[in-house]
Amino acid sequence: MTSKVDLVLNGVLYCLKGMLVSVKEKTGKYSIVERTEIVNEKPKIISFKVSNEFMALYFEEEKK
Repeated sequence: MTSKVDLVLNGVLYCLKGMLVSVKEKTGKYSIVERTEIVNEKPKIISFKVSNEFMALYFEEEKK
């Protein structure tokens, strides 16, 4: 999936528009979304929770 917006809350950067993310898990009202960034040449996984109501507003499926 690709982020359609910059997700920044209280100064915390969750993802920027155009970043690739993946849904790790869907539970009830929320989805656990992950992205990977490289820190000191090592991959670091950033996980965050997004309301399922907003998934279509914030993310779109990759076009094949």
